[in-house]
Amino acid sequence: MSKYANIQEANASNQKLLCKVHGCNRNRYRISGYCRYHNRVNNLYGSPHHTRIAEKDYVIEFLDCIGVISHNFNQGHQGIRYGIKFFQQWLDDASRGIPSTKGKYAETVMRHFRRLNDAGVDPMDLLSTSAALVLMQQKRPESIRDGRHLIYAIGYRLLRSALYAGNARGPLSREVGTHVWDNLRTLLVNIAVTVIRKEQENDAALNAMHAPLSL
Repeated sequence: MSKYANIQEANASNQKLLCKVHGCNRNRYRISGYCRYHNRVNNLYGSPHHTRIAEKDYVIEFLDCIGVISHNFNQGHQGIRYGIKFFQQWLDDASRGIPSTKGKYAETVMRHFRRLNDAGVDPMDLLSTSAALVLMQQKRPESIRDGRHLIYAIGYRLLRSALYAGNARGPLSREVGTHVWDNLRTLLVNIAVTVIRKEQENDAALNAMHAPLSL
């Protein structure tokens, strides 16, 4: 049983506490664990610590992932082909007015993917973007803090794969990112792990080449 008589009492008590973000001296907003600013950022981007992830922030990871994806697609890798088919089907369904997600914002997500389809967005790019953000989290965990932040980041970047004039809306990013993660999690992690393993092998080869020589 709640120790508060009503929501107003709970709000008043919570607002006496400081925001949970380290170093923030503002009081909490309503019943959130964060101040008004960090609560807004958290709801938009999935983390109170960051605002948004720009395309330039993961361009190296994107190039690494699209290289692995392209190579394995040409080799007939069934997982890669499934991932590309997943996004192609999403774009095709949206163009026919069929929602692919089942959440509260399914119709809005469908309209956005119709926009992506009309702009000629390539499903391989959508897969590469998703994998690049997983790789970014693994290589630079300070940039994508946790699973929730990753889901929002995937959704946010996919929605902006073509010109998007609207304001950021966290629930849309969450619905898109969740749909991708629920269906492609294993594939995306495998792509990221493959890139990392390839880098480690290259580093090992360079170290061996530069090892001291004996006479």
